[in-house]
Amino acid sequence: MHVPDIAGNAQAAKDGKKGSDVINQYFGIFFFIFQSSAVWGNLMSSLIFGQNSNIAIIPEEQLLACGAADCSLNLNMNITSIRPAQELVWTLVGCYIGNFYYQGLYII
Repeated sequence: MHVPDIAGNAQAAKDGKKGSDVINQYFGIFFFIFQSSAVWGNLMSSLIFGQNSNIAIIPEEQLLACGAADCSLNLNMNITSIRPAQELVWTLVGCYIGNFYYQGLYII
């Protein structure tokens, strides 16, 4: 027996429902959180790193002609990325850790 089976069957007995229905509901909630975690992580990092003042300015002409791994323009490939400010990195780490603990408390 797994924890969701035990908890699901106990909850189903309280609510007068079938155990498999409650267990499937638990798995549905878990997979929703699991599948949406990439979206929330990307959103948090985008909002935090968007505060960086050292963001490269890309001309509109290049944005119109280039796509992912497909750029017909002759660009200088010696472009290096600029590391974001350490304060922003630690802000993002703090948000991830805070979210981790919040989710842990929410589950309990």
